[in-house]
Amino acid sequence: MVTPVQDMSRVTFDIPTEIKMAIAEAIMSFSSLEATAESMIWDLLRLPYDEGRIVTQNMDAGRKFAMLHELLDMRIPESSSLRPDKKIWSAIETTRASRNIAAHGIWAMVDNINPVVVRYRSSAGSQMVMGEAFP
Repeated sequence: MVTPVQDMSRVTFDIPTEIKMAIAEAIMSFSSLEATAESMIWDLLRLPYDEGRIVTQNMDAGRKFAMLHELLDMRIPESSSLRPDKKIWSAIETTRASRNIAAHGIWAMVDNINPVVVRYRSSAGSQMVMGEAFP
């Protein structure tokens, strides 16, 4: 839930070290997840490293996960216990969206206790800056 902040004196850009560390950990963890998805795509397509990089190097994370999902659906029978639960794909998409704003947004603190991240680009003509709280 986003609560409007009308008093900008409540906002500071001095982010505590422990929050910076948590942001870094989240971004690094997502990078590992994305690299694993890439590697799985290469393995499923039976591509060596050099050829696999050509296939996935300009692909954003959303497309990589979608491709992996499609490949796994094609290769693993629905009855198999090895097939990922369908909920994993929506969880990955939620994580991807959060990672994007965490990595590309502008971080601030409200009342020196609530970390928020603001999208760098706002809607055209908008007088509001939208952000997300990351308690």
